[in-house]
Amino acid sequence: VAPFDGWSQETLESAITTSEVDPVLAKDAFPGGIKQLLAFFMMEADRNMVAEATARGLDQGPVRKQIGGIIRLRLTQLRPHREAIRRAVALHLLPGRAPNAAASLWRTVDAIWHVAGDDSTNFNYYTKRAL
Repeated sequence: VAPFDGWSQETLESAITTSEVDPVLAKDAFPGGIKQLLAFFMMEADRNMVAEATARGLDQGPVRKQIGGIIRLRLTQLRPHREAIRRAVALHLLPGRAPNAAASLWRTVDAIWHVAGDDSTNFNYYTKRAL
């Protein structure tokens, strides 16, 4: 639904209505509404990226090659959801949404570096992820 109707509370309500999921359970799953649904979508994309990158062996070799391969994988995985991603980016650019956008981006970058074997906890943790 989101790729065609956008990320809105109305879209969430419509998806709940047309799904076979108990409406009470569906609303309980996303008490934060569309913001929480969007965060969940991005976290699922992160989980899928990590799983497939590991399965494909993208966690092996030189770090630069690992990072490039994982990023290419992420873009490939999201290709079928281009419109949903486009609308998600537009939503993240709205005033007041910067904290959500930053948190989502940080989670993705952190996941990429973890797959590449980085488990630093010092200053390197921040400098690598800021690249």
